[in-house]
Amino acid sequence: MKLFVRWILPALICLGGLIAIIVAPDEAEAGAMIIGAGLAVWLLNFLYRVGVSGDRERESEDRAREYYDRHGLPAGGRVLCDLLGGRSTTLRETLERELAGHD
Repeated sequence: MKLFVRWILPALICLGGLIAIIVAPDEAEAGAMIIGAGLAVWLLNFLYRVGVSGDRERESEDRAREYYDRHGLPAGGRVLCDLLGGRSTTLRETLERELAGHD
């Protein structure tokens, strides 16, 4: 359905405009208006998709902030290479070890 609404429907409308221009060249303005309507349908679909993608990114950022609030670590950034010890550890473990050493 998405394919039809995003690409096929606007293409069919524009094709109808081209056919109208070919059939009645004296009424080319009507064909141009039909082509404009097809391009408008495509543009509205495009702008809608741009708006929805921003909402998805915002929701993803909100989930990452919630994860950080719960765990104290950024989502996806759980493993940090400990350069001093030469082993992989979490950021929290590294910070706790560092803070314990400085008390």
